[in-house]
Amino acid sequence: MDRQEWRATGARLYAKHGTDLPQAKLDEMTVAKIRRQYARKQRLIEMLNSSYSAAGLARRYGLHVRTVEKILRRDTWAHVK
Repeated sequence: MDRQEWRATGARLYAKHGTDLPQAKLDEMTVAKIRRQYARKQRLIEMLNSSYSAAGLARRYGLHVRTVEKILRRDTWAHVK
């Protein structure tokens, strides 16, 4: 049976998956926990990016975005560590 036949017959609907497989190292609860933790990380990254991006810093200090970008690239204020 090739891939197209397998898809056409719907055999994948009857194939074992998840904890039904003997070699499974995870269960449904662990997979859900992994996905929740990853989603939390993504939300934190999004929050940090909005706060600490050049645009976020410009908003915070009342500057233009280009000014902050030049500071970060050390095009201006290069003498400051």
